[in-house]
Amino acid sequence: MRLHTLLIGTSGTILLAACSGADGMGPRVTKLQEAVAQAKVSLGRSVKSGEASLTAGKAVKAALLVDAIPEYSVGALGGGSLYDVRLDIVTGSVTASNVVGASTDPCPGSIPVADAVAIAEAHMNGTSVAVQPDDDDQCLREVQVLVGDVLWEVKEARDGAVLRRRSRRPTATERRPSSKARFLRFHALPFEHLPTVTCIPAEA
Repeated sequence: MRLHTLLIGTSGTILLAACSGADGMGPRVTKLQEAVAQAKVSLGRSVKSGEASLTAGKAVKAALLVDAIPEYSVGALGGGSLYDVRLDIVTGSVTASNVVGASTDPCPGSIPVADAVAIAEAHMNGTSVAVQPDDDDQCLREVQVLVGDVLWEVKEARDGAVLRRRSRRPTATERRPSSKARFLRFHALPFEHLPTVTCIPAEA
């Protein structure tokens, strides 16, 4: 039985805390870790496979999706259209390919997406899980690299030069505690007794 809550009493106050800490970067990182452990094909390899599945295909973004059954999604250009190519993380085979709109190369002359992924992985000594153009400058690339239990964002120039790296903070949704992982919380309440520590079982 897992215990999640501590009641720590002190003279004048009581602190309510968690017996077991939450995962520091949120539930999504835990899912990414599990998917990376299962995968037999890397993000970079999936990018090349996604490109090869199209005539003159060129990837512009890619990600390891973990909201449902883990799979790779490669956004690739082909024949003036933008395709969403889905690939199996174990076999690397294409499982679906759909046109999602018309598009052109956002930054002609930039290094291939697969190369940007490889550069970020070598720089961080980790595993890439996503790559996309920068929101403000389409010629810059943002690569998310998982290192242990921390998700890093590596920003690269069009020639692959590393411009910046930073640990990625979880979004509000990612920070939301689950029944199995809760963030440490404290609440001050009146209490007049000597210090005590009690663990209350979490919900099943």
